[in-house]
Amino acid sequence: IFERFNRDETSEVEMAVVSITQLAFRCCGFEGDSRYWTLWDDTNSVPASCCGSRADPHSPAYFCKRWDLDPNHDVSCREPFQTFMEISIWTFIGIFIFFILLNIWLMFSARYLRKHIRE
Repeated sequence: IFERFNRDETSEVEMAVVSITQLAFRCCGFEGDSRYWTLWDDTNSVPASCCGSRADPHSPAYFCKRWDLDPNHDVSCREPFQTFMEISIWTFIGIFIFFILLNIWLMFSARYLRKHIRE
């Protein structure tokens, strides 16, 4: 998505995903912000989300100059995104295991109670 971001075939959904990702992870570009101005035209423009602001995709304010980058956004999105995905996957696995163990505990508890109620 990041490589197609400024091309004509890029949809508004893709543009929104890139902007939200860059604002959430405080980054610019997937491989680093320099990829934007090597893939794009020679205007030195990057998405406004690289400068730390939101803008409508049809607005002239949607792009900012690369030298106006927010210093906090001057990093690649790859590492924070990978870290986020790893944490999310491990969290999902942990929650899944928790519910399996909870289910097993409830089955044995119900069996124990049923056995002792009959007596």
